[in-house]
Amino acid sequence: MNETTLASDGYRYKSAISQPIGCPAGMYVDINLGDESIEPTEKEQKDRDLLCEFAIKNNFKLYVGKKLMNDDLKLGTKQYPTSSTSKDFRDDQVNPNMQFLRIFFDWGSEEEMHQEEHELLTKYRTPENKHLFYNLDNQRAGTKKVDYDKVYKMVDDLNKLRTNFYDATKKSFENNYKDSDFNYLDMTCLYEPEVVSKINKMWEPCQTRAERINKSNLTKIKSLIVGESGRPSKKAKAPIMFEDVYYKMDGITEKFFPKLGISGNHTVKGYMTAGEDGKAGMYKDSSKLPYIIVPKHIQEQFTDAEKNEISNELNAATEHQEPFSEEDLEKQCWDLITRGNSWGTPIHTKSTMGKGLTRAQINKVFKAVQKDLDNKKAKGAGMVIPDYEEHGDDRWLLKEIAKPFENEDTLIFFSSLSSLKPNELIVGTKPSKQNQTPKGWDENNKWRILKGLKPATKIHLVGFCNTDAIEKTWMEKLLPQIRRMFEIAGDRYPSFDYTIAPRQLSQVQYNDKKDQYKKLQNKKKELEEYNKAHEEALEVNKKIDELDRRGEVPIAWGEIKDGQMLVDCPLCGDKHGHGTSEGERVPHCTRPLNFSKKDWKKVDYNDEELYNEFKFWIQGDRTGILTKKHKGAPLSRFYYPPSTYDVKLKTNEN
Repeated sequence: MNETTLASDGYRYKSAISQPIGCPAGMYVDINLGDESIEPTEKEQKDRDLLCEFAIKNNFKLYVGKKLMNDDLKLGTKQYPTSSTSKDFRDDQVNPNMQFLRIFFDWGSEEEMHQEEHELLTKYRTPENKHLFYNLDNQRAGTKKVDYDKVYKMVDDLNKLRTNFYDATKKSFENNYKDSDFNYLDMTCLYEPEVVSKINKMWEPCQTRAERINKSNLTKIKSLIVGESGRPSKKAKAPIMFEDVYYKMDGITEKFFPKLGISGNHTVKGYMTAGEDGKAGMYKDSSKLPYIIVPKHIQEQFTDAEKNEISNELNAATEHQEPFSEEDLEKQCWDLITRGNSWGTPIHTKSTMGKGLTRAQINKVFKAVQKDLDNKKAKGAGMVIPDYEEHGDDRWLLKEIAKPFENEDTLIFFSSLSSLKPNELIVGTKPSKQNQTPKGWDENNKWRILKGLKPATKIHLVGFCNTDAIEKTWMEKLLPQIRRMFEIAGDRYPSFDYTIAPRQLSQVQYNDKKDQYKKLQNKKKELEEYNKAHEEALEVNKKIDELDRRGEVPIAWGEIKDGQMLVDCPLCGDKHGHGTSEGERVPHCTRPLNFSKKDWKKVDYNDEELYNEFKFWIQGDRTGILTKKHKGAPLSRFYYPPSTYDVKLKTNEN
């Protein structure tokens, strides 16, 4: 046996073994992976959907199980937490004379681990051997892991078949491969060219990309088809389909497909719709394409997730094919999640990079998917995970959290705790088009001085994060660094304090806070509108005062409509409605200039009493038709002289 580590609790640990003590010869050979450790690395332990499959073995019995990779599984834990109802297992666990060997041999999503646990127990816990197991049954089936090696081998086979050009003169393919060159397929899977319209009726395309049909890609293909007058082209890839397949198109509902298309949809649609001079589809009944059918006995060897990956690999960044996009990766992640497969793993990342995406693009998508996944889980538990990012939907909540700390002496600094650099608090960033107000103490104070404002003497950080691990890193590493930095600087630096925004809120709490925020915003908007209208009224009153001083009365021109005289106001330029009889009218564009003998511009929207009094004067339309008495309104009037009025009406009639 390979060397193991004896822990203080009496357990012995090793990631893989050659032969457990007491096991029948060969029983465990297929479980272990030789001497190579496959216990997840520290990085892999942080990956998504991580669940470890492992065995615990004493000198007499074996237990196969699965557990989340957490502190309960680390070296030195006192006891393996289990849901097993086996009395023998529980008795042996607390027996100080028993020594156990813990063996890690795979990891993945929960459903993948369900499947592996089921397969291992079904294979080894036979009626003859079940006395060697603590497990009382073989557990339920789950979801098979994506075997990327199988995927790549199948893609290689299909690409080889696609390179065979059909010579119409010889009525045969230019075959450059032997059957031994293939992993799963052979040349019998490649069929002689068929009319495109028949191929189109033959299959139902599988939708693995974000866009079923990419218009720009389709346009390129149609242009090539027209340029070649619909003749078969070596550039035209043979459509590929799986035969007699049960497939979950949405990841949930299984459906039978006589022919499921996994590649070549754009090519087929191109021939179906291409044409010259408005003759769309002129080649669909004449142009022919070879096609590939993967027979039932071969396609059954692949899971739905593997079929999707085959499709994505075939439709990766190649000539006349749209590159695999961020949107495609996002859809792929959700397909994997829906089907119970792991995602965001190192092998998944490597596969995606092979399709043309950068690591930065991949991480961006993974982060977005994880956020949506966390939100769904939180919502299911009656919780909300706020989006505090700079352009997130809940940035307003951060600002509400900061309100108690806002004053002229304090710089409020918003930041994710995962990306905060201590020096950013002091130095900061210069103003930009996106951020007119610079972040950081130095840059912000420069900006304040230029604006004639008082420099800040305090910094209050409002931070946010997504995980316990990030908050722990902040508390144990970053915060002590910042505290020490400020202590060393002494009076040269401002005072520092912080608040960490809650990672989750109950749905009720979130809704209450959002309702309160919306009400305050509506108040602000009302006062802003009133302010604008009041300023306009001041300008109008200046005009009226000047007219009164000169003893002039403006003549209003208009037209009669629906029993009103509609007037283009000579004072404010807006259209007002007045009575149609001759004589003078009060201008509708004026506003009260006094507000309870208070300076209305200084009224705070948080002051309910003043706000309610103020709201009395806020009108529904911008033109300012006063529904209350014209308190404070000037007495100047418009005049409609009968002669002018008649001339205008006659002009309109003509």
